[in-house]
Amino acid sequence: MQISARSLVLKIIICIILIMLLIGALLKWGVPAAAEKVAAQLPENSIAELGNQSQNYVFTLTEKSHLPIQQQQQIRNDYLNMFAGQHPATLIFRQGDRIGANALALPNNTIIVTDELIEMAHSDQEILGVLAHEQGHLVKRHSLQQALSHLGLGVIYIALTGKHTDALNDLPVQFLGASYSRQFEQEADLYALNMMQKNHLQTSHYANFLQRMSDENNETKQLNTQPDFLSSHPTTEKRIQMVRDFEAEQSIPK
Repeated sequence: MQISARSLVLKIIICIILIMLLIGALLKWGVPAAAEKVAAQLPENSIAELGNQSQNYVFTLTEKSHLPIQQQQQIRNDYLNMFAGQHPATLIFRQGDRIGANALALPNNTIIVTDELIEMAHSDQEILGVLAHEQGHLVKRHSLQQALSHLGLGVIYIALTGKHTDALNDLPVQFLGASYSRQFEQEADLYALNMMQKNHLQTSHYANFLQRMSDENNETKQLNTQPDFLSSHPTTEKRIQMVRDFEAEQSIPK
């Protein structure tokens, strides 16, 4: 009888471990896969509505831009000519206020850039590198996928049933608070580097800006968080090294 009891306890423990492993696997692989599926199947009007809500929320945290209109238009024209492609985003400038030096790609095909980020740049090429990076997030729907991943197992339910839950109501805030995964950040960086090279911009400008923004953030610790542009899984040092490796590879004669 004692042996039987021990055997039962052992089986229960094994079952618990297997369940935990299953849940862990679902969270690590199932949730991102489901988020990608849901992001692809959401109607455009729903995505636009969620993005508009996020944009309105950003506006409550920021103020009207103080940048000269001429400067705004020049940056906007450069973006449209170089990176916008067939689906140009709406480029909005705001005084960062509570979010500081920042750049945000929202699912309603909008890129918001703060005055503080523009002022931190030493050249237009650095600004364009940031815009190309954010364009990469938009093209890949990264912000939508990342926010959906925060729904956890709920996003698997949505992917399997096609039924949207009240959890989607929380997405507008998630778009701003979610840190991009390593994969998403690398994809956006690589997109930016390829677009810069295509338009004959030196990719070193992008690395220089990453380094300067990282140094500035370490000094100010604004809001005790990193700006969204640097809020990522891979360290800034690794991102900078990726740029250097890209430069070295492109310089090798083919």
